[in-house]
Amino acid sequence: MIDNNKYNHRQRAVIALNHKEPDRVPRDLGGRVSSMMESSYKALKKYLNLNKCGYDTINDDWFTVEEFDERVLKLFDIDFRRVFLKASSEYEKIVREDGTWVDELGFTRRFSGIYGEMVDHPLRRAKDSEDIKKFKFYDAYDPARIEGLKERVKYLYNKTDYAIVVAGAAGGLLETCNWMRGFDQFPIDLMLNKKIAHTLLNKLTTYNIELMDVFLDIVGPYIQVVEMQDDIGGQSNLLISPELYREMILPYYKKELDFIKSKTNAKIFHHSCGSVIQAADLLLEAGVDILNSLQPRAAGMDTTFLKDQFGEKLCFHGGIDIQEVMPNGTLKDIEDEVKRRIAIYAPGGGYIICAAHCIQEDVSPKNVVAMYKYAEKWGNYPINQELVNFRKKILLE
Repeated sequence: MIDNNKYNHRQRAVIALNHKEPDRVPRDLGGRVSSMMESSYKALKKYLNLNKCGYDTINDDWFTVEEFDERVLKLFDIDFRRVFLKASSEYEKIVREDGTWVDELGFTRRFSGIYGEMVDHPLRRAKDSEDIKKFKFYDAYDPARIEGLKERVKYLYNKTDYAIVVAGAAGGLLETCNWMRGFDQFPIDLMLNKKIAHTLLNKLTTYNIELMDVFLDIVGPYIQVVEMQDDIGGQSNLLISPELYREMILPYYKKELDFIKSKTNAKIFHHSCGSVIQAADLLLEAGVDILNSLQPRAAGMDTTFLKDQFGEKLCFHGGIDIQEVMPNGTLKDIEDEVKRRIAIYAPGGGYIICAAHCIQEDVSPKNVVAMYKYAEKWGNYPINQELVNFRKKILLE
């Protein structure tokens, strides 16, 4: 892509994240959160003729891309680079004869052909709080977790101009507790077995804070964004009521984010799938600065409403429809989709363009390339008159 930019990548990201307009809308491709599926990424690299050489990594539990080939990131002029905690030295992935394995958090998984799906949960059979207390996570302070981290973050900060992101080290509270107890059991705990729920939430919060303590001790001064995630929304609504979230989840999440903000000045990014409009105020109360993934076809996730109601308080990351437009749309559909999100989210800053969650295997490489081509075409500041007129047309729909 043509380099005719006024700001470098880090400056651009910081300006946008402070709700001001840089030279263009920052671009992201994700990594660990809102990334690409392994199969779609391999197809993209083949399409781009980038199969040979090049370094990248795939999450071997989720089968999503964690680190992208630098050639792909440069081709799309991505403004962000990520740093990661490593696994515990105590953990070894062993795939059994039936195809299952136990991951580092104790979930039994099996590859579905796309994802590493959970088929059993480590605390499903826990009878009381004492059983919860007996469960042991791997040591958060294991030196193996930070091997090479200081060198990596200093290189990115001093030798490149990219914005640096702490990539999701701490598991989401609601989703991880659902995974540990089972999706059929933990919601019952939240309503009827509150002692068990509080015990598990407190245990996970403590572990998450320990992980972030280790991480931020090294990277805190250098980073611009801390990724957090918790899937609290489905296609049509929140997974639990706002009232129950406020009572049971919010105090623990706020404790985590307060701790993170005591260790770094970076902005807090929160990923959730689905419809989270009813939780936006709660996430703000917790300390969230950036909302992802903005799935526009989920109930209530109207781009104009989000910008009007929360645009002064929240930055927006994502928003490009992966449910219909990216897999099934024409090139004009994709261009209109990119124009729509930029026209609404971008004015005044506070927008980072990216797909609304992981790019699935039904999205062609041609469409991925088109998305970033149109982001380059339409993402410049000041917003041009054609895009202003396009926005007016959207508002009249």
